[in-house]
Amino acid sequence: MRPPSPSAGLIIRPNRARGSCRGILLIEAVVYMGLFLVITGLASAAFFRIMDTSKHLRRAAQDIGLALTAGERWRADVRAAIAPPQLTEEGGGQVLSLPQRTRVVHYVLEGGAVMRQSGTNAPWMKVLAGLREAKLYRDQQAGVVSWRWEIELGGALKTPRLQPRFTFQAVAPGDTR
Repeated sequence: MRPPSPSAGLIIRPNRARGSCRGILLIEAVVYMGLFLVITGLASAAFFRIMDTSKHLRRAAQDIGLALTAGERWRADVRAAIAPPQLTEEGGGQVLSLPQRTRVVHYVLEGGAVMRQSGTNAPWMKVLAGLREAKLYRDQQAGVVSWRWEIELGGALKTPRLQPRFTFQAVAPGDTR
């Protein structure tokens, strides 16, 4: 007996069948590329939205830090006063004068900004800017006079989700009016 030929038992497909398999592979590749583009587009949109939110959050945190620093500095100036502070209204803003041992510290709240001058000939320094509102109050309760400074930060967004507000309170020594 003769050994079987190498092609025995093999089915030979016509050329037409190979061409249709290649067509299916090309359609699958186009579908996969389309899905890849959609997923990549969604991921990049989410990435840029997160980056934008992160930028606003970083800016808000920086503004909050500046407000806390300014408030603590104001409280230290009020506590260092040797005479009762003087609050006056000038040009649509408020001016708080705090007499200290060697100088008079002035705070001016006007036009969404707070300026500070440490002495008569000292330059004015911008302590806070971009405020929505800032107001100084003199409170007297149970014989103790305290000073209250309320700040509302202005956000970069037109409709912020959170509007940071701060209230700083200090008692000037010797202010018993």
